[in-house]
Amino acid sequence: MEQNRFEKRFQNYLEYGFAMGGFVMKPYYDDGIKIAFVRADCFLPTQSTNDEIQAGVFINETRKGDKFYTLLEWHNWDGTDYVITNELYESKTKGSLGSKVPLSDLYPDLEETVTIQGLTHPLFVYVKPNLANNFEPDSPLGISIYANAIDTLKSLDIAFDSFQREFVLGKRRIMVPHTAIRTVVDPETGQMQRYFDINDEAYISYAENDTQKMIQEMAAELRIEEHISAINALLNILAAQTGFSSGTFAFTGGASVQTATQVISENSKTFRTKNSHEIMIEAGIKELIEAILQLLVIYQELPAIPDIDVTIDFDDSIAEDRQANANYYSGLVSMGLMPKLKAIMRIFDLPEEEAREWLAQIQQENGQQVPQMMESFLNTAETDEVG
Repeated sequence: MEQNRFEKRFQNYLEYGFAMGGFVMKPYYDDGIKIAFVRADCFLPTQSTNDEIQAGVFINETRKGDKFYTLLEWHNWDGTDYVITNELYESKTKGSLGSKVPLSDLYPDLEETVTIQGLTHPLFVYVKPNLANNFEPDSPLGISIYANAIDTLKSLDIAFDSFQREFVLGKRRIMVPHTAIRTVVDPETGQMQRYFDINDEAYISYAENDTQKMIQEMAAELRIEEHISAINALLNILAAQTGFSSGTFAFTGGASVQTATQVISENSKTFRTKNSHEIMIEAGIKELIEAILQLLVIYQELPAIPDIDVTIDFDDSIAEDRQANANYYSGLVSMGLMPKLKAIMRIFDLPEEEAREWLAQIQQENGQQVPQMMESFLNTAETDEVG
């Protein structure tokens, strides 16, 4: 995981996955385990059930000179054999598959077909948001968290454009006679036409027959509050559609401020959504580890798949109040309901070995403090007796 910079890359592609409906992790062996990450738009399933993808094709587009190349990497099962087939296509038009060409044109070291025996899990893991696909209910593919909020996003874009336009059109201007306004030649009639430039901050014209010749200042009233209210209403709708509690998003920072403890204790929609997505993420990471272990056995870096239990420990520091968390476990220790070692592990998220070192150091420091306190008490008593 460290060699593949898993934490950084996984987080990036997790964001792509929420935006695009999923992503793929593809482990492979090349002098050790490597992990490739693939966006949802570069993967198509070819064999699946309602909730599991057994086979698929990866699409990798590259450009060389004025030609576009598309590498199709097929992952299929032939009985119990796992077969990976590579095909290269060449085209002069981007987005077009074109005609098939030899792999050696672009990938001289890549084999056309690789057969792997002994696998029980495909060499890829598809991770998707924990949302029902209401566009294609029978599809194993996921949907974006924004899939059912496109109309709201468009409305937000319109509302914000209108808000910005309010400042452009509402600039303070000076009214002058029409003779002082910019002119342009009409290409059809050849006559001079006067026009109003919205980017001109200085002038706006009187009517031609207006007898008023005095220069006057004009300032339009800006509809700031109306726009902010409309945008905030749309943001609340967006929050509901994407799985967040009402008030999570606010245009002016007016969202209700809650502590992490409140978010959890109130069983908010945001907290429930987070837990829901973690179910799919945890399952995906476990599948990845299973595939990696099988690869290590096949390439003889492990004699057999070890009998282990894989657990995923999510960092909930963002969603937890650390002070409340510490008080909770400290209270259990003081009531004799939890060992100090376990409390240290939970509060600071430490492995058992390091937590034991912490506990031993704490006990040693406390042991040193007791003689010092006794010495201070005795010195005080002697001073009182002399007095």
